[in-house]
Amino acid sequence: QEDKLRYCSKLYTGLGQESWKSLLPPKDVVLKPQRLWSVDAAAPVARQHIAVHDVIEMAPALVVSRHVVENTAVASLAFFWEDWWPKQQQALHDLKMAGHIRVQNPELPDRMMIHHDEDLEEEEEEFLQKAELNEFDFQDVAVVPLAGSLGLVRRVGKRSSSGLLSANCKLEVVSVSGVQKKKKQGKEEEEEEEGGGGDGKGLVLQLVATQEIEVGQEIRLNMPNSGTWEEMDLLLHALETTGQLIPPYLHEQMENYAQQQDSASWGGEL
Repeated sequence: QEDKLRYCSKLYTGLGQESWKSLLPPKDVVLKPQRLWSVDAAAPVARQHIAVHDVIEMAPALVVSRHVVENTAVASLAFFWEDWWPKQQQALHDLKMAGHIRVQNPELPDRMMIHHDEDLEEEEEEFLQKAELNEFDFQDVAVVPLAGSLGLVRRVGKRSSSGLLSANCKLEVVSVSGVQKKKKQGKEEEEEEEGGGGDGKGLVLQLVATQEIEVGQEIRLNMPNSGTWEEMDLLLHALETTGQLIPPYLHEQMENYAQQQDSASWGGEL
């Protein structure tokens, strides 16, 4: 019961009861209305009261070559090296040194795949050797959450602004074995250590509350958006094509990105 309270997801996203009923599910589909909210939640919100330091959601993560996710819809859901805070970067480095991180299916950078000239042959060979030995630079990889709604949590940037856009959670990076059990005062307790230890391989992302969050309040992460306008547009179309709800913030992020690009263009012309 304690594990359920501690580790089950505390966020809700998806269709509400009315939208679900409007889809007229087949008679053989068992619907448990108590599992659905009365209203839609296009972006992840708190399904219950969340206290400071509570784990909101946990998700296994895959570490892949950056080139695999760039220019795809997945890029907007992934985390890149420049997105992480220094503490998170250190945790990733420690996990790599402990052998918990392995890059899945590393691919040659585009410039090596397109330009097969002699100048790149030596660099290409070195790249493949590093991949074989699992030696990689974090700037060349992306971390992709694989389960739940963690990837769709709204990211409001590292500089938390006031009002509705202030962050209320952070990410912690641990290994699969990063949850260590201790016995204290005759009671078994769990203790997470960022960076983790032990023999378990694999990466886990933990969404942790940095302030109290009330039921129905939007979950907001203190990290920047990862995708370009084109990548966010791909995500938008992927959600539309699969009939999923579109988080309202996605349109806002695309508009903000376009405005920033326009401002940069005007600044370059002056």
